Amino acid sequence: GTFEATVEAGSYRVCFWAEDYPYLCYNGRTNGEWDDVDVVEGQTTTIEQTLVEYGDISGVVTDGSGPVAHVRVQAYVETVGAPEEWGPENSTWTEADGSYSFGQLRPGTYRLRFSAPGLRTEFYEDASAVWRATDIEVGSGLTVADVDAQLAQLPGISGHIDLPDGAMDAQPRVRAIDEQGEIA
Repeated sequence: GTFEATVEAGSYRVCFWAEDYPYLCYNGRTNGEWDDVDVVEGQTTTIEQTLVEYGDISGVVTDGSGPVAHVRVQAYVETVGAPEEWGPENSTWTEADGSYSFGQLRPGTYRLRFSAPGLRTEFYEDASAVWRATDIEVGSGLTVADVDAQLAQLPGISGHIDLPDGAMDAQPRVRAIDEQGEIA
């Protein structure tokens, strides 16, 4: 559709949106980036913009013995103005069959993080950190499918605490401290 706005001369950040379409600024900018539109006294500045459709990433998370429910899957994006710094943009959870889908992601580059209690946290393609993760390119209106992960079980410590006779009200506790003195 067409639009017209009466404004004073100056520079403006012009952004667009519509129901079921992601917020988008002039020249296709997203994520806090923008190109200014300069308006000169006595003139109308004409700009064109095409809205993009949401994309999606989907896959299945397993642990070697089968699908895993309730895994948190986070989509990270590169931080504006800070190359190679990534932060979470969106998250979802796996279903009982281990499947997940974000549903609505803006087109762009993402890196995924998978985490669940008792399982080793990892980024897509078995990366240990976001800067080592594999990029996933999401296009307008497209689903990137089969972005699967297999998470490893974390090792653990188990045992039994014997209490002396008559210590029935005692509430024993266990604390594991690593080599750096951190509580695990």
